[in-house]
Amino acid sequence: MRSIYSIMALCLVAILVTTIPAIAQECPEPGSGAVGVAEFSEGCIDCVDGPVVTCNGEFRVNLMNFERDTVLRLATFTYRVYNFPEATDSGDLVHWVLGIDMEQFQTALANDMTLEDLFVSCSVNGLAVGMDCGLVLPDPTTQLDGVKFEAVIGDSEYETFSITLDEAALIHGFEVAKDCALAATKAGDQDIQRVDRLVPGYACINGPVLAGEPLPYVCPRSQGFWKNHAEAWPVTSLVLGSETYSQSELITILRTPPRGDASLILAKQLIAAKLNVENGSDPAPIDDTIESADDQLSAYSGKLPYGVRTYTSAGHAMLQDAQILDNYNNRELTPDCEG
Repeated sequence: MRSIYSIMALCLVAILVTTIPAIAQECPEPGSGAVGVAEFSEGCIDCVDGPVVTCNGEFRVNLMNFERDTVLRLATFTYRVYNFPEATDSGDLVHWVLGIDMEQFQTALANDMTLEDLFVSCSVNGLAVGMDCGLVLPDPTTQLDGVKFEAVIGDSEYETFSITLDEAALIHGFEVAKDCALAATKAGDQDIQRVDRLVPGYACINGPVLAGEPLPYVCPRSQGFWKNHAEAWPVTSLVLGSETYSQSELITILRTPPRGDASLILAKQLIAAKLNVENGSDPAPIDDTIESADDQLSAYSGKLPYGVRTYTSAGHAMLQDAQILDNYNNRELTPDCEG
C-alpha cells in the first residue's frame, strides 16, 4: 500500500509534467544576431499549428485558426500567446513577431502592388490596434522580418492575435498557404544582437507562406461567352457590390434583358470582367473600374436588379463604367490580344 508521501510525490511529478514546457530546440547564442536566427530556422521542418513552446520555455504559441475566403481572396491567421508562470521570469511580454519570408512574397506581387497591399490588417484580441501591429523589416531585437504585435502579457496570461492577407495583391495563380514559419517573443530587455542580454524566445510554427505559380496569360472573353459556357467558369461565385452571388444567380443576370436598367447593364459587364480576371487576364486596365462598379452597386440594398434608369445621374455613372468593362471584355484594352 502506498504511503501518503509517495502519493504526494507522484502528484508533484504530474504537476511538473503538465506545467514545465518541453523545449524542442536550443535558443541561438546571445549576440548571434541574424546568423543565429537563420541557423535556428533551419531546424523548422514539419511544423505544426501548436501549441509550441519558445526555446527559452517562457511562452507558448498556438495557431488557433487558418481561414481562406476564396470569394474575397482573404487569408486570416489567428494565434494565441501564453506566458508560463513557472518559467524563468525575464519580465512580461513586450512584443512578438510572426516571421514571414517577405522576399518570397515580394517577387509574387501583382503590378503596382506593395507588401502593404498584401498585409491588409492585423488585430489584438479582435480589435484593430493601428500602430500596435504592423510590418517590420526586420525587428531589431529578434532579427525577424514579418508582422510585429505589441502587447503586454504577464504570468499565466494570454492574448489572441490575427493577421489578414489579401491574395488579390498577388500575381494570378499565387495564393497564401500554411507552412513552416518562425515566431519570436521578446520579454523585458531581451535582444538577440546583445551578448550581455538574454535572447528572445524562438519557436517553429505554421504561418503564412506563398504557394502556387503564375498562370499563363489568358485574353479576356465577352459576357456572351461566359453566359453560354458555364463549364469554363474559373469560380462558382462572385461578389457584386456587397452581395455574393452563386453561379446560377450570375447566369440568370447575364440572361436577363436590361430593359433600361443601368444596374443590370453594369452587372453583366462586371461579371464578365471579374471572370476574365479570375481566369488569368490582366486586371491592370480595369482595377479602378471594377472598384468603382462595386462601389456603385454597394449603394443599393439586397440583390440585383436595382431598377436604375439610364437617364438618371446614377444611371449615367453606371453606363460609363459598363462601357469601359465592355471594352476590356472585348479585348480593346489588352494590346497583346487579338481582336
